[in-house]
Amino acid sequence: MLKILRFDFYKIFHSKVLLGLLIFTFCCTLINPVLSYVINDSTSTVYSNLMQPNILFGILWIFAVPFAAKDISSNYVKNLVPSYSEKDKVFYILSKVVYIVLFCLAFMLLSFLVEIVFNYIFGAKCMYDPAQDNFTVGQFYLQYICGFWNYAAMGTLFLFLSVLLKKEYIVLIIVLPYLFILSSLLYGAVNALVGDGFSIEKYTIFGIDRIVYYSSLKESWSYILTSTCYIAVFSVLSWLVFRKRSF
Repeated sequence: MLKILRFDFYKIFHSKVLLGLLIFTFCCTLINPVLSYVINDSTSTVYSNLMQPNILFGILWIFAVPFAAKDISSNYVKNLVPSYSEKDKVFYILSKVVYIVLFCLAFMLLSFLVEIVFNYIFGAKCMYDPAQDNFTVGQFYLQYICGFWNYAAMGTLFLFLSVLLKKEYIVLIIVLPYLFILSSLLYGAVNALVGDGFSIEKYTIFGIDRIVYYSSLKESWSYILTSTCYIAVFSVLSWLVFRKRSF
């Protein structure tokens, strides 16, 4: 396992493409703070500005899809698989999952730190104000963790699609229209069809991100459980496809 983890680590930081995409996505953490504090002169607290969907929702694919698919689309995996045991194939997928989770964690932590810096330089210089923030500190951290974990689940979905379809552009042709257009239309149609206040968003990866903030304690834990199930399912499916595929 450590050998494969080291291989993926080396690949991320020695591939000009992956390293460039990694740096670019991390630079995107500046977008919301610049818009909030530099352009719109926000006087909100750090926590209230972060109590909304993170930009990672729309850009995770930029790093995750090439990282997950690069070995396969370049046919480099043909040099790896013949020497892999069944255990190595499990570790190959687990390594991808580990780095996708670590990427999401690093992005969320960096977003948090950048928000603090901008708030204390250009904004209200305040982390939390119980008089204006209609949530508790504990609620914020739970829902921020919930958001991070849901992005990790989204990353494992991208991993599964990359292993299944093998080509980055095919994955993106499917993912991008659904991510930005079709999911909202589908969710609206299903909710309207079922009626009675039904919300399919709470059961889906792309839907949870839109409703997790300002949810109840019970709902937040249910979203974390849902994301955990998705991570497990897509990790196993990725392994099954990788295990059976002839390269």
